[in-house]
Amino acid sequence: FGDKDTFGKIMSQSEGATPLTMNLEDALKKVGNEPKKLKELFPTKDYVIKPVDGALSSFDDFVKTDDIAKGNYKNVIQRSRGHIIQERMNIKKEYRAHFLNGEVYGVSHRNIPNEKIRDLYNKISYKINKTKGGGAFIPVIGKKRKEIEEFTKLHMKNIRVQDLPKDTSLHLAFDIADTPDGLKFVEANTSMGTFTNPFVNRKFNRLATGRWGQDVSVGGGLVVGGGTTYAFSSEKNKKKKR
Repeated sequence: FGDKDTFGKIMSQSEGATPLTMNLEDALKKVGNEPKKLKELFPTKDYVIKPVDGALSSFDDFVKTDDIAKGNYKNVIQRSRGHIIQERMNIKKEYRAHFLNGEVYGVSHRNIPNEKIRDLYNKISYKINKTKGGGAFIPVIGKKRKEIEEFTKLHMKNIRVQDLPKDTSLHLAFDIADTPDGLKFVEANTSMGTFTNPFVNRKFNRLATGRWGQDVSVGGGLVVGGGTTYAFSSEKNKKKKR
């Protein structure tokens, strides 16, 4: 799933799940290894070429329709084995949905919604990690959350994953784009940074084991039964003093 080429092939089993995605090497063969003819495969929309495993790649690794038309495709044929070509999406917003064995247990914004805060976060992130983006820890609520949950569940029911041993657990974090054509899967993350979010992590623990972690149980008890806990502790202390 972490390979964009494999992901595109798997998710294409469910109609409308993803934009048209092809292995670049296969696409070039169809047009006689002439990059300028790639547009013939995408007659109604532009396309983008990107690395199959470029979750944190820079935009310098991406090639767009205009780049090919101008001849600025940086020896794209020589590096075609590690790239896909995909119908370019007009992304209004992007979300992340955590998924475990048929259940969506966490939905957040892919990036911080507030532009000023996002820019500041990106600057700090770039200084520390030399990457921009991330910050997928702001939860999505209301109708949009339900829409994303239903979209993910529907399409995951429609796919058949080959070569997985029986009773294998499937844990993924999907990046999902909101486009004029509706929601679309962008990619799947198999080692997601958002798993370090304590709320996401604890929800996963609850779904995987059927119980909350000890810290959550204790914390929940203090919140829900705070008055009772205080009263019990106070009475206990009084008895000690007697």
